[in-house]
Amino acid sequence: MSVLVAPTVSTVIQQYKGVVTKRLGVSVWQKSFYDHVVRNKTDYAEIWAYIQHNPQRWKDDRLYSTI
Repeated sequence: MSVLVAPTVSTVIQQYKGVVTKRLGVSVWQKSFYDHVVRNKTDYAEIWAYIQHNPQRWKDDRLYSTI
């Protein structure tokens, strides 16, 4: 009898990036990603604020490109 094992977050992200890259014909992804377990309401609020304000900071990023 075989045991099913759930995929890791890394595996799911890798496969997702691969599918999108194949469909677009070019990679639009960073090499890696940062995952974090949300542990409480304060943690959630800080992550939400980061996501909400991140696009406004893109042009200040040295790796930002308009392709």
